[in-house]
Amino acid sequence: VASVVVAWETSKEFIAKEVELRAESKVMGQPRVLQVHERQAMIRAVEAVHGALNEAESPSQDYLSLKADETECNEPVAAQLDEILSKKESSNASIQSSVDPSGHLRVTRTKVKAKMPTTTEEYRRVMKVEMFAWLCMAARFRSKHWLHGLTAEPFLKFVDFILGDRVWGVQVPSQAGESQRLKPDWAIVLAFEYKLRKEAMKLVTNSGHTLADALAAVIRDPDLKEAYFTTPIALKAATSQESAPPNKWLRLTDKGFPWLSNSNKGIVDEANQFVLKCLDMCHEAFAAQGHFILEHPEDLGIVQGERPGSIWQWPELHELLTVCSDPKDAGIVDEGQPFYLRALSQWLKVFEDPDVHWLVDESDSFASGVPLGVEEPLPRSPQVFPPKVRHRKLDETEFNPLAVNYPSGQLSRKELEEKFREEESLGRMFPSKLSVLRTKYGEHRVRVAAMAAIAKPDGSVRPLHDATHSVKVNHSIVYQDQIQCPGPAEIAAVVREAFESREAPFCVSADIKAAHRLVKIREEDWGYTCCRADSASDVVWVNRTGTFGVSSAPYWWAKLCGLIGRFVGHLTQTSLFLHMIYVDDLHGVFLGERKFLDLWIWLLAFELTGTPFGYHKFKGGVASEFVGFNLRYDLTEVGISDKRGQWLIRWIVNAKDNRWVVPARDFSEFLGRLCFVAQLLVWLKPHLAPLFAWTAVVGPGTVGRLPEAVILTLHYILAELVSESFRVSAKAPVCHTREAFRTDAKCTDTFVVLGGWELGSRRWFSLKLTKHDVPYLFREGGGSQWASTSAELLGTLAALHAFGWLVPADVRRSTVVSLSAGTDNQANESLSIKRSSTKWPLMAINMQLSASLSKARLGLRLRWRPRDENEEADDLTNEVFGSFSESLRVPLTLQDLDLKILSLLVEAREAFDVARAKAKADKGSGKGSLSKRFDKSPW
Repeated sequence: VASVVVAWETSKEFIAKEVELRAESKVMGQPRVLQVHERQAMIRAVEAVHGALNEAESPSQDYLSLKADETECNEPVAAQLDEILSKKESSNASIQSSVDPSGHLRVTRTKVKAKMPTTTEEYRRVMKVEMFAWLCMAARFRSKHWLHGLTAEPFLKFVDFILGDRVWGVQVPSQAGESQRLKPDWAIVLAFEYKLRKEAMKLVTNSGHTLADALAAVIRDPDLKEAYFTTPIALKAATSQESAPPNKWLRLTDKGFPWLSNSNKGIVDEANQFVLKCLDMCHEAFAAQGHFILEHPEDLGIVQGERPGSIWQWPELHELLTVCSDPKDAGIVDEGQPFYLRALSQWLKVFEDPDVHWLVDESDSFASGVPLGVEEPLPRSPQVFPPKVRHRKLDETEFNPLAVNYPSGQLSRKELEEKFREEESLGRMFPSKLSVLRTKYGEHRVRVAAMAAIAKPDGSVRPLHDATHSVKVNHSIVYQDQIQCPGPAEIAAVVREAFESREAPFCVSADIKAAHRLVKIREEDWGYTCCRADSASDVVWVNRTGTFGVSSAPYWWAKLCGLIGRFVGHLTQTSLFLHMIYVDDLHGVFLGERKFLDLWIWLLAFELTGTPFGYHKFKGGVASEFVGFNLRYDLTEVGISDKRGQWLIRWIVNAKDNRWVVPARDFSEFLGRLCFVAQLLVWLKPHLAPLFAWTAVVGPGTVGRLPEAVILTLHYILAELVSESFRVSAKAPVCHTREAFRTDAKCTDTFVVLGGWELGSRRWFSLKLTKHDVPYLFREGGGSQWASTSAELLGTLAALHAFGWLVPADVRRSTVVSLSAGTDNQANESLSIKRSSTKWPLMAINMQLSASLSKARLGLRLRWRPRDENEEADDLTNEVFGSFSESLRVPLTLQDLDLKILSLLVEAREAFDVARAKAKADKGSGKGSLSKRFDKSPW
């Protein structure tokens, strides 16, 4: 009873105090204090629908209190954007104290204001806070009719209206008949936005609208738009034309704005004097033959036909370019691309670079725009690239100059349009109409390609321009040069060279922003590069620059980045460094005591040419990643990252958990990644053969259980990946240049003889095997002559064991082996280079050989040797031992060899043969046909 009484009295006191605080807030003009449980209940109700809110999205306690007061009084008010506070912004609120008439000290929080949004993203964030605030009210005050049915949709539509093509993105027709964005004053847009929200609140208060209906009504009101948006824009434009100051965009060498006065002019003059002093210091450093770095915001170049002023155009800075024959010309950045092509040209002419004329001297150059390659073959550069002798055949499809976007592109049409408008702002694309383009370029020279879209983690998409199918642009582009890019051999060589220098390395991996979009295409070829964001739209987007999906884009970028790379090499002179570039990925490693200075000079050299880096993607140290490979300079190893390796392990484990039932599409993706890994982890290559064999016979829509041979292979790969590192040594192998041994094999109807001898010691072996020992080398009811290649490879494996090469080791070795090919068979020599075969039983023996070599860290190269030059091994297979000493014979049986993997694969093959025979029998009797219902995934 006492507890009940105490609780009752406490509740009375609590309620009385709450009423007192509410009345006090009303008298002092402050919003009522929102109780913690009320605020938490509101937020929980909103988060139940929209997920957890972070501090930047969640309304502040004070703002929720203010909205709660307005809601209780049925007098909602549109807040100014700088008064809409999130929980994050309210954390900066201050407090103030005062003494009331009764002598009590009152402590209150001051009213905090945020800054007005200056970008569209800031505006979206503020409106998200406003949206969640009103959704909190709708959750708390369910009896308010004007909040009934309120969701996020009316707010999102309101924001899309303000930032869409009706207000912020409004376009007007130009003289050429094309749409041109108006770019209204941001202050006018925000004023119009605030007026719309005020009118919406009036409709709620005076006309009985719900808040959702009011927001929808104001964006449809033409009178509001005319009075508060269209008219102010027109008046602003007229006033600007009459009283605009001199155009600041056209004076490239102005030091500030001459029309400034008073303190503003003093600030600009002081900043200019500071820059001039910096230039004086640069001149002094140059005169003393020292190094200097001048950092300043970049020259924006020509933007929409105009060019902002920049210190990079000042004559004082041009004087620093004395190494160039024409310093003034060297400082020019040609429209539509970021590079100082003229300065680069003057530099490389000094070094007589064979490709330098493509920078500015040709009529179709990088400065003016290069040819797409549709109407004439791409040019040849014999001193830079080898000739291209093999051309890949492209898919043949029915010609259609107006292709329809792929489903991924059509579903992402909004994101594609946003991306295209971003590219337009960078001068890389522009919108037009099909009729206009056909009139300008000719009907046969306008091709509208199908677009696909790949989703990126940040929610945006990567556009894919298909210039092959339908439009057949790529069919007309002919390469004469073979473009070469760094592969696993070059990557391993860079790590090995760094190790052999005996100097401490430091590496950097860099990213060049939008590399394939940095090359201008000549205007007469623009018609071939068209596309659409929406196939149902009559707006056609035209590419001015190289485009991912057009086959000539990598050619021209390789030529340009090669010129830049050679310039960097000339500038760094004798510095000890190595670098390589693969499309937009750049990697450099620097050695010796000057490595950090060399790194800065290297980076500065790229910046001097205007290379646009994505600095947020830079990484480096003593280890880094480059095009998916992991480079460990500290361990002298190359391979794949742990993350990529774990992905392979998880895939195999998941397949095992699913009893090896996998979709063929997933298996193809897995196999593709294994092939990528096998470029460096070469021990994997032979084990891919059964995987390729299965993939070749199943359709992409198949879901089925993997064959036993594939399962056994995956078991082996899993065990090796778990027990071994995902990397291999990049150190130069210990090479045995002279032939270590020679082997031969003899195949007859009833037996197989393997023989071999060691050249140095003349040790030898001869091993006779019957059909019982090696049934996989004999045909059913026939002999073993058909399997001579497999038998000879098995002889090589026996020789490696007999002569002690298959001892596990930590150091990678390479043995040169000369192999007799029996009846002029050279297949095993090519097999040691290709490393893989799908022919049975050669595939199984090769996989066993590869596993044994991997454990011994041994590399093996087989060389074919004519029978006349291999008589000793031939005698051993004929069991003629007269030329060898019996004391040097190595005793050898089949059981001495480690053939565990080979045995398992043979058992799997036998089980498959039995299952295949049973399936044929069932098919003949009409049994088992229903199982086909489950062979493919649902349509």
